[in-house]
Amino acid sequence: MKTWASLLVGLVLALPAWSQEPLGRDNSPVLNKTEARLFASLVPGNQPAAAYTQKRLAFIAGVSGNVLLSKSEFFHRYLLQEQKPVLTLIPLTSAEQAASGGYQALVLMPVKLFTRKQKENIVRQLASQVKDATQ
Repeated sequence: MKTWASLLVGLVLALPAWSQEPLGRDNSPVLNKTEARLFASLVPGNQPAAAYTQKRLAFIAGVSGNVLLSKSEFFHRYLLQEQKPVLTLIPLTSAEQAASGGYQALVLMPVKLFTRKQKENIVRQLASQVKDATQ
């Protein structure tokens, strides 16, 4: 009887973990609730997870900000490591969002120098990816 009670309590405690959405399991640039919760804990500014849920983010890496990562690459390379990554969040203007195919912000990690020209190049690359994905 005691064994069954322990098993039942263990199952009840594990249910919330089973109901969570997976972390970095797809290449959609849109964050699910679980990803948004973890991302919010890493970004400066103390925004709630809801601020990032269902947001389309582009993940940029490389010292000069020239490497586009998928969402799953981002979570596997940076967030599942022991050290907290250094992130910079750059919101896109309405015009940049439209030009990029709907991305709302760029997430830089760790980029040492990021110029307006680099931002324009990334927006063009994102637009090209969106266009290729819809064809």
